[in-house]
Amino acid sequence: MTSSSSTSSRAAPESPWIQRLSEFLEGLGFVISKADTSLFILLSGALTFYILVYVDDLIVTCSDKNKLQWFLNKIKDMFPFRDLGSLHYFLGIKVKKIDDDLLLTQSKYATDLLKETKMQHSKPCVTPMAASPPLSKTQGTPLPNLEQLANCGSFTIHDFDSS
Repeated sequence: MTSSSSTSSRAAPESPWIQRLSEFLEGLGFVISKADTSLFILLSGALTFYILVYVDDLIVTCSDKNKLQWFLNKIKDMFPFRDLGSLHYFLGIKVKKIDDDLLLTQSKYATDLLKETKMQHSKPCVTPMAASPPLSKTQGTPLPNLEQLANCGSFTIHDFDSS
């Protein structure tokens, strides 16, 4: 059984709450992910527990509903927070619980991006790029300047000159 919850902490911006949170979680046995320092992981036997920190929000998921409730009760003793309930959207990603799993999709994000670029009525294709020939960094004509790519949908590419 996978249970998940999102919470919102309202600590003052100048408070060192992230450091306190890290110490609190590490004291409970969580370790910081080597791939993402905002992800805390606790694996113990059949128990799988993940906490993702994003600004002042926490996304909490646990394989044991009772342990999740225990954690939520424990953390509210240390930090003022609101339990926002089950997670539905996060950074444009839709989260849907199906049986014991979580399905993550970006269909709303993709639809919004198509609308923003006035491409919602475009003909769909299997892949937006030619599958062959493969891209090569040694063949073809390079762009004379990256600003030609400056605005691609809702993405902005920034080129910082380090010289």
